[in-house]
Amino acid sequence: MASLRSLLTCSCALFLLASCTPETPGGSPGSPQGEEDSTISVDVDATFEITLESNLTTGYSWSPQYDEEVIEITDEVYVPSSEKNVVGAGGTQTFTFQALVPGTSELKFSYARPWESVQPIETRIYTVIVE
Repeated sequence: MASLRSLLTCSCALFLLASCTPETPGGSPGSPQGEEDSTISVDVDATFEITLESNLTTGYSWSPQYDEEVIEITDEVYVPSSEKNVVGAGGTQTFTFQALVPGTSELKFSYARPWESVQPIETRIYTVIVE
């Protein structure tokens, strides 16, 4: 009986611990290949993509800031989750950039509602080195 009580106590503790993981609206925003705040090296004229989890149904979206002389954005696509007919289901935003000239650019993404004048709820910062 005592071992059953111990097993139940441990199970409840694990359940509570797992349910305490913080989440932003639409899930936890991510970054390419699971690397947060990393360095990206590319050749001049090459393109690269960054995909971040997003939930446009909540009004939140990722907005990039970068040195427009070093890189430029060539495409932005939102792909909804494969869960059909689920209210509030998130998706991913994929940004495609092209390297223009040799140099370094900080690429900062802010996850916020564009019409609100508050700090973003999430940021991702990458260093892009164009060689």
